[in-house]
Amino acid sequence: MKSGFTIVLTLLIIGQSRVSFSQDNDKNESLYGVVNISFLNNTSVVNTFLVPGQGDQTLVIDPSQSFAIGFEYHMGYFIIPKKLTLGGGLGLLGYNNPDMPTLPLYFDARYFTREDRHSLYFYSSLGSLVKISEVFYKGAIGRIGVGYTFFTTEKLKTNLEISYCLTGVSLTEQAYFSSDDKLSIQGIRITLGFVLF
Repeated sequence: MKSGFTIVLTLLIIGQSRVSFSQDNDKNESLYGVVNISFLNNTSVVNTFLVPGQGDQTLVIDPSQSFAIGFEYHMGYFIIPKKLTLGGGLGLLGYNNPDMPTLPLYFDARYFTREDRHSLYFYSSLGSLVKISEVFYKGAIGRIGVGYTFFTTEKLKTNLEISYCLTGVSLTEQAYFSSDDKLSIQGIRITLGFVLF
């Protein structure tokens, strides 16, 4: 997983360094980069753990005070200009109740409904929570959502998104799907993004 993390990080840096002088004014035809700030309101938190001699047990955690705040950098490319992008991102996502710092690394696809400066779009993301040190937790993450991209000024393009998120967090050293102590978290995420190029 660390090699995958290194590859994606390298691609992000290379992409950023090519801040395209050829990029169109509408920012919807080639390479783009976005800084996202997000708030995730968790609606369900379930702990599944193995009790020797009894099998798997579940504990439902009250989600009323459970949330996460995130910051991420996303890059993509319009494989069909003004319509379809493929991309990926890396971020920091800090959960509260339970308290867990995570490092999501994901790939996504976005479909834009209009070939215009302002457009509704649908997207789906799938990735992993990368454990690069003892501080972070392993896991998996998936999102499906809708967004709207628009210019707040002549040159500043902004994205506003809402999505359903499903996150799995391993509380052991094992991968999420083989862990005998893990969390399954569902929630609604609101994201504000600023398109850099």
